[in-house]
Amino acid sequence: MDIYTVIRNDHNKAKEVIAEIRALPDERHAERMELFRPLMEDLIAHNEAEENSFYVALRQHSETKDDAKHSEKEHHEAKSKLEELDDDDLEPEEWREKFEEINKALMHHISKEESKIFSEARAVLSGPVALKLAHEMQQLKKQKKSLLKKAG
Repeated sequence: MDIYTVIRNDHNKAKEVIAEIRALPDERHAERMELFRPLMEDLIAHNEAEENSFYVALRQHSETKDDAKHSEKEHHEAKSKLEELDDDDLEPEEWREKFEEINKALMHHISKEESKIFSEARAVLSGPVALKLAHEMQQLKKQKKSLLKKAG
């Protein structure tokens, strides 16, 4: 499995959970939070692992350096927004509105990454490098999730 498959699989899993959350009405906010917290952990672990593997490789090439930096900025913004949602004091309606904002940003990021960035990355990263990065990212993601669980 190459880096593109690893990333796309993570994206697809996140989209499934996001759809489940969005389908729940405000009256079932507790259920939304039960789905949200593991999603938040997964997204943060994914983003940090991606930054420390895939984006490190992309920053080494002039053709992909700027997109990697921009994507990292989006990751940091997403982490802040996710952490804002991890608040039991938010009213369900306000929570949903904020969730919709982050969902929109995430879908934009995923779309851009899977089209433009993947296309450019394939031009600068060889097949063996894409395989090595996939392994690296999976290992980093496991480490990050473990750290997040200990911290939480």
